[in-house]
Amino acid sequence: MAMETGDDATSARLALEVEQLPGVAEPVVVPVGAAPGGARGEGHRERVQAALASLQEAAKKVNRAVAGRAVEAQPDAAVPLIQEIGSALQQLDRAVVIKLPTAD
Repeated sequence: MAMETGDDATSARLALEVEQLPGVAEPVVVPVGAAPGGARGEGHRERVQAALASLQEAAKKVNRAVAGRAVEAQPDAAVPLIQEIGSALQQLDRAVVIKLPTAD
């Protein structure tokens, strides 16, 4: 699971919640800060590529069955965590909405 947070307490809380769930790996936390590469934007493609790799890795580890077992085992911890995952994915989806260049 890739998640960008600016709050160390939130990152720590999420990590503890994930540790309590069976079959769920540790989250990949991407710190908020200055973008690598300076003002010209070098390094941004690498950040996007790293985010994609994190999402692909998370998709291998978490699926409907894992989420269902987590909710069955510990609903009080799993439900908010699953909601947080959905919220983070929606935030990422909104963040990457851009008009793509067309091939003319």
